[in-house]
Amino acid sequence: MDEKMRNVKCQQVEVDELWGFIGKKKKNATAKDMVTGIGDVWTFIALDADTKLIPAFLVGKRDSYHAKAFMDDLASRMG
Repeated sequence: MDEKMRNVKCQQVEVDELWGFIGKKKKNATAKDMVTGIGDVWTFIALDADTKLIPAFLVGKRDSYHAKAFMDDLASRMG
């Protein structure tokens, strides 16, 4: 996908995020669990409304670092 999804011509891109968890929810995870990757996880997704193409996605934490990485990746794919 990284090679093929370049210079994509999308007219209307919708961006959303989906919540999930690995092992257990954040409210039940200990500090040690969260260091090992157990707890809440977010999937950022971009969707072309017309073709249903997904030019970019990212799985990570819900913070500015991951949000910016996702938007930068999406921008690099648009033509």
